[in-house]
Amino acid sequence: MAGVSREGRLERVRYWQGLIEEHSRSGLSALEFCNERGISSTSFYQWRTKLQQEENPSASGAALLPIRLVGTPVELPKSTARSCIQVLTPSGVSLTVSGLATEADLVRILRAIDSVEAARSC
Repeated sequence: MAGVSREGRLERVRYWQGLIEEHSRSGLSALEFCNERGISSTSFYQWRTKLQQEENPSASGAALLPIRLVGTPVELPKSTARSCIQVLTPSGVSLTVSGLATEADLVRILRAIDSVEAARSC
């Protein structure tokens, strides 16, 4: 949050923590709760996720998950390759890789996305 003082950030964090705690006791769905309070459901979900990640960083999903490639890799010239891989991260970043990509290429790309997303959450 550029331009927001530490005190201002702490105040916002306390505000959203209070709302999230109130929601958990309310028995309402998140949408019902937000509509009753006149708050943005998008902001509610973003703050809830952010605060959960701060409380338990290992549960944030920020770590890369192992994947298993199915099928036999075939070495084709790039001009004839028609494969496509699409990855959608929990934060909504979409990555499409066309053609042949090595495992190392994909790991580098996913780590770069992970570091950008981590920097955004600061």
